[in-house]
Amino acid sequence: MEYTPPPKVVAVEPEALARCAGQYRLPAGDQIVVAVERGGLMLRGDGGEALSLLTTGRRGESKALTAIQDRTQAILTAVDKGEFEPLRAAFGGDRTIEEVKQMELEHRREMTAKHGPYKSFQVMGTVDAGESRFTFVKLIYERGHEFLRFRWEDGGLVGIRGAAGVGTARFMPQSPTEFTSFSLTSPDSVRIGFQMGPSGSATALSFHSGDGVVVASRVD
Repeated sequence: MEYTPPPKVVAVEPEALARCAGQYRLPAGDQIVVAVERGGLMLRGDGGEALSLLTTGRRGESKALTAIQDRTQAILTAVDKGEFEPLRAAFGGDRTIEEVKQMELEHRREMTAKHGPYKSFQVMGTVDAGESRFTFVKLIYERGHEFLRFRWEDGGLVGIRGAAGVGTARFMPQSPTEFTSFSLTSPDSVRIGFQMGPSGSATALSFHSGDGVVVASRVD
């Protein structure tokens, strides 16, 4: 992976950061919550559009991504019914149905021992990461939850692994109203900006990327 140096940041007074904190709604209806954290901002998103913007800065809307997300939904729905053929087929047939079944059941046993009985799942969204597409899933248990990342390439599933911090991203200030994300594990850096109202508090949040500008309106 190509190394991306940390962005240049500036110190911003806590009061200025607090004026950006709040709840925002994207055009598709997804919610993003902005909170002050350690001299910067922590953004938490709910929904596929929010997840894609926080991860890549792009909206991630396409028929291909929707098809992958729908396929993931169908696979997990089948697994909940004890049917493992859709999962085996997604892996390209390299594994037997028994291998796939044992893999899934072993994971469920580990998670139920940790979090209690399994209840349901939520497909959170799919992100285009160039050669790969990643679908993020939340598995919900009686006493907690776990995130999974399904990695898709060339129409096939190439791996499933645990994921942490799904739907969250930390942004550091480049000015009192402009911020950028940074992660040692991702070459993508997302730029955001806030539009301030007459009261001095933010009224809108903007994501800037090659796709243009996506604006989320403040709703709290």
